[in-house]
Amino acid sequence: MPIVRVAILADSRLTEMALPAELPLREILPAVQRLVVPQATNGDSDDGAQARGSAEIGAATQLSLAPIGGAPFSLDASLDTVGVV
Repeated sequence: MPIVRVAILADSRLTEMALPAELPLREILPAVQRLVVPQATNGDSDDGAQARGSAEIGAATQLSLAPIGGAPFSLDASLDTVGVV
């Protein structure tokens, strides 16, 4: 399976990744989101409260892939079909 290298800008943080070019974005995005969206931590010492806080923030963050200044790619498209080489 062909691989493409991309740079992902999320939350003012740039992450370079190698992603499969032929898989639909809906299959790639969950793994990308886990890697590029930093986990939130609050000052509580209660582990349960931290887990809930991280889950709530993760659920509220919606990640999409797009060229800089462009419209988001369709989730049904692959990186190859949208011209990412």
